[in-house]
Amino acid sequence: MLALAARPRGRNDKIRAAPFFAIRHLSAQDFSNALFAHSRPPHYAFAPPPTSALLISFVKNVLPMGLVIFAVVGLILLGWATPTESAAFGVLSVLVLAVFMRCLNWAVLVQSVRGAGRAIGSARAARNSSWSAKKSADPPWRVPVSTTH
Repeated sequence: MLALAARPRGRNDKIRAAPFFAIRHLSAQDFSNALFAHSRPPHYAFAPPPTSALLISFVKNVLPMGLVIFAVVGLILLGWATPTESAAFGVLSVLVLAVFMRCLNWAVLVQSVRGAGRAIGSARAARNSSWSAKKSADPPWRVPVSTTH
């Protein structure tokens, strides 16, 4: 029954069924070319970079961020720091990284402090708007205590 429903029956059905027949006639090679085109080398000649240049690029660009991730997540997983202490280590490691990469200046520092202030302010506004607008209501996590036994 399903095969009959896919077959065109009249003029209008042929128009509606045309995309299905086009998809059916594509070969597996066409799908392979579409999916893996990014992993094939280009059709023009190029010289791959030397291994030493790739290694230097890795050490300068990828390894420092790996150390920052270790300073945040690794210290928690190893049990050496609490999440709050790990966050402080993360901030310290990013500051040290910015100093070593020579991109720390007053403008960047002011911009980061302003961004942190905006994030803290919006988080506090979201928290306060949920229950503190009603002055008589208790926060949702507080269980009312009855005075009668």
